[in-house]
Amino acid sequence: MITAALHKRKQTYLDLAILIRTDNTVSTIHDFRVASRNLLALEPLLRKGSDTSHWKIMMRKWLKTLNQVRDIQVLQEILVGHVEIEPLLLTHKRNCLKEWQEISRTIADKNFQDDLISSLETYCCRIETEPAFFDQTVFSLWLKTFQKVQIALQHADHEHPISLHKLRLRYKSLRYLATFIYDVGIVDTLDFPRLKYWQDLLGSIQDLEVGINWLRNSRVASNLINELSLESHRLRIKYRDEKEKFGQNIMEMDNFIRSGIQNIKLNSQAVTKI
Repeated sequence: MITAALHKRKQTYLDLAILIRTDNTVSTIHDFRVASRNLLALEPLLRKGSDTSHWKIMMRKWLKTLNQVRDIQVLQEILVGHVEIEPLLLTHKRNCLKEWQEISRTIADKNFQDDLISSLETYCCRIETEPAFFDQTVFSLWLKTFQKVQIALQHADHEHPISLHKLRLRYKSLRYLATFIYDVGIVDTLDFPRLKYWQDLLGSIQDLEVGINWLRNSRVASNLINELSLESHRLRIKYRDEKEKFGQNIMEMDNFIRSGIQNIKLNSQAVTKI
């Protein structure tokens, strides 16, 4: 089940990497970004078995460039109907797409694929001959990822959107790792709607802040800046009011997943003794 889950993520990413060379629609870009983050969330796990630096660096580079395209697509949705800024938006979108299309022609080439597949195969071979290695590495990664979220949560301040953005990035890694842990059967249930709720709330705040900064830098439509600022403030107040519940949800998930990993460890030890 572990090997299947890892290879499914790898294959999904590679299939989308081929598709996105020619398809720059919102849905394909979204799916490719999710597939990228699904693998990057597990990179520290695979790093325990082999060198992952080459494919990790390339994957992050492509993701960073694609994030600019995604941001402008979101801006178009947020600012739809405001004809006074449509020409500027379209120009910015064309420039972002041009940069991405130049990069995407060679995305996930043979060397990249060979390195990625090698990392997966090395790790899978290790856990096949040494099952406890998975228990140890996944538990270690969960602890580190959870601790980073805890630190980000402590420093998150609704008056400082950058701190909320940092929390969002940490939380996304935790969510993707938790989903993997569910997929491999360590836990038999996860509250997916609740996981999505917090990510969507933090994501909406970040999208608005990106829009505000873009409008300020473009020096256009000051009335729109005020409009987006008010909505960002409303959502940040919502986060402030629900922050305690957010922390409780994270703690509950941590306890649940730690218990699941501990049960797997005990089962592995029992098998080893037999």
